[in-house]
Amino acid sequence: MVNDDGQRRADPQQDALLMVPIATALIEADGRILHWSGDAEALLGYRADEAVGAKAAKLLTSDEQRPKVLELFGEILAGREWSGVFPVRHRDGHLVNLEFRTHAVQGPGGAPLVLAVASEVTTLRRIQADLAVLDGFFTQCPVGMAVFDTDLRYVRLNEALARGNGLPAEAHLGRRVAEVLPGINAAETETMMRQVLASGVPVVDFRTHGRTPGDPRRDRAWSASYFRLADQGGRVLGVSATIIDVTERCRADARAARAQERLSLLVDATASIGTTLDLRQTARELADAMVPRVADLSGVFALEALIAGRNVEPPAPDAPHLVRRLALATSDPLYPAGALPVDSVYELPPDSPYARALITGRTVVVPSWELVPLADALSESRRQAVLGDRPRSVRITPLVARGTTLGMVVYSRRGERESFAEADITLGDELASRAACGTPRSPSNAVCCRRRSTAPSVWSSPTATCPAAWSARSAATGSTWCRSPPGGSR
Repeated sequence: MVNDDGQRRADPQQDALLMVPIATALIEADGRILHWSGDAEALLGYRADEAVGAKAAKLLTSDEQRPKVLELFGEILAGREWSGVFPVRHRDGHLVNLEFRTHAVQGPGGAPLVLAVASEVTTLRRIQADLAVLDGFFTQCPVGMAVFDTDLRYVRLNEALARGNGLPAEAHLGRRVAEVLPGINAAETETMMRQVLASGVPVVDFRTHGRTPGDPRRDRAWSASYFRLADQGGRVLGVSATIIDVTERCRADARAARAQERLSLLVDATASIGTTLDLRQTARELADAMVPRVADLSGVFALEALIAGRNVEPPAPDAPHLVRRLALATSDPLYPAGALPVDSVYELPPDSPYARALITGRTVVVPSWELVPLADALSESRRQAVLGDRPRSVRITPLVARGTTLGMVVYSRRGERESFAEADITLGDELASRAACGTPRSPSNAVCCRRRSTAPSVWSSPTATCPAAWSARSAATGSTWCRSPPGGSR
């Protein structure tokens, strides 16, 4: 039958009758036993050769009960069907409560007979209670549950699992996991289930992952535990499983791992970016720090005035700006890096996204297919190679130190890699800030920084006033507060 939850299952009463001894006996009109089953012998102790031919009432009831039993027997013989519980005497003398179902039937030649079918009440009630508990687990448990046969085909599952898989329970029954859920790592799952069948050793927290008909556009993850099912005689019946969706937990673990990776990168960057007061070296260090952990492509540019050794003034909104590419890094071996040579100088139109980032001091985000590459004349094939095969966001982040814009870093992701998350954006900004803090704003400033670097002060480094450096240094040392620069306050 199919229950209200859409699960195919047998009625608990019917299941019980299959699992407990069912005694049968045929009794003639004169009360003599004509047939005595093996289960009757198991329940009451009398062998067939002892029971057949004996008077049932005399053999199985006490003197006090016998008149009532004979009266009832006559009514059943006359056509009344009777069912109920009655104490019957065991061969060793104790009473056994049996649940009876009786029917009047005709024997050879039309002879009237009574067919009695009986089962032991205590065992029946216990199994019925066990089945009710099991049924409650399946119908009420909030996590997925399933039972598989020895061929690893579904024989039962609960609504929680069917709902999570996005298919009715009936669509699972008689089929294997690989047939029902082809979008997950079903081959690994079935291999593990066969091992459980063969060894009897349970498996806890086996991870499966993939996509289901219920959520075909997102990868999900599950933690499953399996154990072998066997009857009391040791015959293997199949495998039982509980399945818990751990997608959000896995995503949280992944976010934590990425956060730890970003922190490590920032700490490493604090120690390596901008420590030489060499513009080109700092630019290369920034580009290399960006790729591949933040971006797939990164270019670092400095204002030409800075390269020429002039004091850098705030960019004028209506004037063109000259920038020089100092570094380029890419994780794509097929990227045409030769089309974007280092040390090339470009004039930025005042209305370009590049100029807008320099003038405002804020990151500008532009779709890659709408951004004109900073490159000399490109053929169409090279232009397409530079832009990539799908539009991606390009981030143009100005390099600002102490209120002065010194250049910019342009970075993006390519191909099928996921878009920038908020933590990726924050890390990119921190790295840009770290590089800018290590860049002198003029030759005289560089000399000043060199002089200060000889003093044994925590503020001797040109990066000491950089917030990115403070936060990374705090994270690295375990400090919960940052020292303020000279003249500042905590």
